[in-house]
Amino acid sequence: MYKRLYEYFMQELRSRKINPQQSFYHYTSSNGLNGILNNKKIWFSNTKFLNDEQERYYTYKLLIDEIDKMDNSEFNENLKNYYSENTTAKNNVNTNYFEYEYYIACFSNEQDSLGLWNYYTKCEDSTGYNIEFNKNELIQSLELSPMDIHGQVIYDEKEQRKLIKNILKRFNEEYLKVNDTNAKLNFGTYFSLLINFYSLFFKHPAFKNEEEYRIAIGKNRINNNKFKCLFRPYKDLFIPYFEKKFPKTCIKSITISPTQKQKITQDSIRKMLEEMQYKQIEVKVSNIPLRY
Repeated sequence: MYKRLYEYFMQELRSRKINPQQSFYHYTSSNGLNGILNNKKIWFSNTKFLNDEQERYYTYKLLIDEIDKMDNSEFNENLKNYYSENTTAKNNVNTNYFEYEYYIACFSNEQDSLGLWNYYTKCEDSTGYNIEFNKNELIQSLELSPMDIHGQVIYDEKEQRKLIKNILKRFNEEYLKVNDTNAKLNFGTYFSLLINFYSLFFKHPAFKNEEEYRIAIGKNRINNNKFKCLFRPYKDLFIPYFEKKFPKTCIKSITISPTQKQKITQDSIRKMLEEMQYKQIEVKVSNIPLRY
């Protein structure tokens, strides 16, 4: 029963994230653009070290809040103990053999977003870019496993709470029908795995302007040898990440940030694309009328 519940809610998560757009966009710096074009690789960063300090823990807090609104039950009490502030969930520390550590690549549905440009144009000589990818071709090229997932991030708190409440309700109903101790433990394991997936696609409403589309790849002790973890310095951190190759044909266009409209910038990108043997990639400038 717990497996059927898990599969049902996973299908609901996947179906809610189907987006009809054929493209998504990766905003990056000049160094980032050069690295992506030159190496033909996308970086997947560990979720624990992203710019949202409440990444994933935000979902656990909503979960505890919804449990508090429900009647007491053995299942809810066990969940609350596990996801409370003093548990490993707060820091995304994996102690369960089957619990995944997730690495994500971030894209946006917004092809010309002032908020996202601002990440890369904070100083006078800084130029940002976004790379338009063919979404389906890129995802297919990554050869994702059944334990990996991609889709649109959900920012609406009412919708997030509704989904969590429904999962709690159904798991509690089925848990009451079970007497076997091992089966009860499996309910908790599958619930935890399910919430981990949902937490990848719940973000605080303050980040809504990003309109983020994510590709998340899971890593645990079983498949650990398939990933070569690298580290990149950022301020006082060393952020763990790994790389995945993609074919050149995935890239459709490159857009230059609104603060840099000079023709020479476009010409330099076109020259780089030519030397790297990228074909039929349009080089554009932002339509946002921003002077500085």
